Amino acid sequence: MATGIGLIYVGCVLLINGIGMLQKFDGKALAIMNFFTGGREVLEPMKKSL
Repeated sequence: MATGIGLIYVGCVLLINGIGMLQKFDGKALAIMNFFTGGREVLEPMKKSL
């Protein structure tokens, strides 16, 4: 389960993605942040379970 801080972080990333789509940002620029967020949300629970 994601922590509260993780959910806030994901919400901010979704907001930035929405603004980026409206402003026609380059998808590659947004992809870096998306991969970091996804990786964090996968690895953080795994780290806590060990």
